[in-house]
Amino acid sequence: MPTVFVVDALTAIRELLVGYLSRLEGFQVIGSSGERGEAERECARLRPDLAVVDWIHLADTSSENLAEAIRRTSPGTKVVVFAATAETHFVSDAIAAGVAGFVVKSAPLESLATALRVVAGGKQHFCPEMADVLRELLRRSSMSAGKASYLSHREKEVLREIAQGHVSKEIAATFNLSVYTVENIRRRIMRKTRLKSVAELTLHAVRLQLIPAPNGALPDAAHDLK
Repeated sequence: MPTVFVVDALTAIRELLVGYLSRLEGFQVIGSSGERGEAERECARLRPDLAVVDWIHLADTSSENLAEAIRRTSPGTKVVVFAATAETHFVSDAIAAGVAGFVVKSAPLESLATALRVVAGGKQHFCPEMADVLRELLRRSSMSAGKASYLSHREKEVLREIAQGHVSKEIAATFNLSVYTVENIRRRIMRKTRLKSVAELTLHAVRLQLIPAPNGALPDAAHDLK
């Protein structure tokens, strides 16, 4: 049974989420918090399978957003953002942080349940209400990389791994390369594609069909932008 940790600064929403998820068949809520520091410490200690997080209202002066911190201290935890906003820059930050899902609070609660089931099954899920935002991010990625040089087979392999949230050390181990070599390949990819962030590279990998588009929101995204 997948375990869940809930993070939301608003007490009423956090308590409602805990109550709803506790009644959701197949999941076990093991904790919740409304504070950045406590949430990070508890996720590192409890190692939940899933973390439902809205970090936008948290009092936070760290340069590392909470999703990144949770994934760093508890690598096995998959983060699903449940937020009131789906502004382009916020979604881009979430993708760059390697989140496994994103659901807006204006969507039905069943959308969150769907996201948790999909993510627990090893896939990504962005709710349908986010389709326009994801299309805009993909359009920007397409424009930036539209005249990019051809990527080699190895560069595409590394791009795929980057898009799946793996760091250079993990990629090096996967392909039996040195970390230095992987970093060089990463720089070549960014130079060829003219893309500068992990979020942009992730969306470019979707466009090249190296990874599937997130479930729910944009099933035909890669085809739409070809």
